Amino acid sequence: SITVSFAFNPTSFGAQTINYAINNNSGTFTGIELKGFGYSMFSAMSRNLYALSGSQNNSETVYINKLTGVGTNLGNSNYSDFVYMAIHPFTNQIFGIRTNAVGSTLYRVNGQLGDAYYYKDIDLPNILSIAYDNSGNLYATTTANQLYQIDSLTGNSSLVSTMQASRIAIAFNPLNNELWGSVKNPTGTPKDRIIKINLLTGDTTRVGQTGFGVNTTAITFDEAGKLFGIKGTGTTISDLFSIDTVSAVGTIIGSVGVADLKALGYSLANIT
Repeated sequence: SITVSFAFNPTSFGAQTINYAINNNSGTFTGIELKGFGYSMFSAMSRNLYALSGSQNNSETVYINKLTGVGTNLGNSNYSDFVYMAIHPFTNQIFGIRTNAVGSTLYRVNGQLGDAYYYKDIDLPNILSIAYDNSGNLYATTTANQLYQIDSLTGNSSLVSTMQASRIAIAFNPLNNELWGSVKNPTGTPKDRIIKINLLTGDTTRVGQTGFGVNTTAITFDEAGKLFGIKGTGTTISDLFSIDTVSAVGTIIGSVGVADLKALGYSLANIT
């Protein structure tokens, strides 16, 4: 027997099939058929808002105008069950997370065409949100109110603290590395609380409420420390709004124009 290795180096996008003919004395075996899929993984455009959506918007990756709130579909991500996203602060690479009761999977998302592809398995189940801090360290919250740091090379997680509030979607303020969160209550009130979280102890400080009376699906900061949020789940058309970092009061920027937005991220790096 012999082991033969093949390298796939596509020069065009999409599904591709290559037939390698092999001369032999078999009456039926003619060669080997190999299949691959070619793609380019573009980073997000510098200093812009992006979102991931579910089945009600055909699982599209969405670019959002941060001045008007209007969304533009970039392309199908290939997955309708992303729970959250984060954009690396140095490379502007978009990452989405899928999760279940056994573990989670991190995907890279194309910043121009919207398609997403497997990147790494994470040993942490039931992830609720992810975020990069100012040093490029990846953190995740779980439905059990725990905060973990994720090793981006190995996919291993380590417990940092247990938060004193439940179901927290997080974002780091680029001006001071403060960890902020939106409380996503499935039932009961209030549904629109915004908090700050002590990274080491998990203790939380209530900033206030957005005033919309519904869950803030996701939050993210821009390079100036302006806090953005989105609301609207399922078939409800989503809205983009700003959040006052003193009072937490929300101000509508505009309708995104699409439904079922599940995650929000901002490309901080000013890449040329």
